[in-house]
Amino acid sequence: MSSLNRVQVEVERWCSSSNNKANIKIKEYINEDSIILFTIGDDKQTFTFSYPTTYPSKEPFQVFSEEETLENWTSEMMDFCSDSRTVEEILNFATNKFLNPENEAEGEGEGDGDDFLGDDDFPAIPVSSNKKKETDELDAKFTGTGNKQGNEALMRELRVLLSDDTKKFGYSATPLGDNIYHWHIKLFGFDKGTPLQKDLEKLESKGGINHVLLEMKFPSDYPFAPPFVRVVKPRFQFHTGHVTIGGSICMELLTRSGWTPANSIESIIVQIRTEMIIGGARLDVLQHDYTEEQALEAFNRVARQHGWQ
Repeated sequence: MSSLNRVQVEVERWCSSSNNKANIKIKEYINEDSIILFTIGDDKQTFTFSYPTTYPSKEPFQVFSEEETLENWTSEMMDFCSDSRTVEEILNFATNKFLNPENEAEGEGEGDGDDFLGDDDFPAIPVSSNKKKETDELDAKFTGTGNKQGNEALMRELRVLLSDDTKKFGYSATPLGDNIYHWHIKLFGFDKGTPLQKDLEKLESKGGINHVLLEMKFPSDYPFAPPFVRVVKPRFQFHTGHVTIGGSICMELLTRSGWTPANSIESIIVQIRTEMIIGGARLDVLQHDYTEEQALEAFNRVARQHGWQ
């Protein structure tokens, strides 16, 4: 059974079960984006359920809602889904938090039946005081101008990246200054013998940088809209590496029509790095660096040519 079919089977089975006490209903399947739209409650507030393409797996689900009345609920859901979960666990938790919004602990609150949620359904996950202190300090370090869901999503992404050795995968990523919506990405360590790696070595021998510097800017409505990504330096040769003449990274993934909130920063970076090699990236070391204006203009032009929005 495919991941898509398995998710749908588990969703439909749960929705028809006695655990569905919050009147969660399927509104629409968007299979091409691995998304299910739901309504919840008697007033049919909507939320988006984005599932991993390989399920069951360690990849997390993503749950989002643009309903103002579900803002706190969405925040709880995003935190809960940051770990690997099953469909049943997520929908049980969604129900519990919707019906018992004041509960602070997972599964806290009394159920009204044998099959409803109790303390044992969601055992508390111990968090060390040192780990909590590190998280609080990290949260306090950065600012954001977007919505609450975007701020929390980006902070969660940052914590994941900081906890992993990304350099072994050929990249580093960090916010610029204290702005969580503005990042610098460095790509390096391309396979020996590839034209791009040879060009970088040649550039470094002449006193230049030994990496590709990217700028990633997130919109205020992230994660419901994609970041804008461009090469800052060095300049690429025309029509190589999927880099536009202005330096923007133009892939359907980074347009509104191709974007899904399930995309992680890590997956974006890995795909860009891969597409550069597949696209035969070469450097034009004689030209000056790109400007943001050039990148935006080129991105919009190429997106229009492909019919992307």
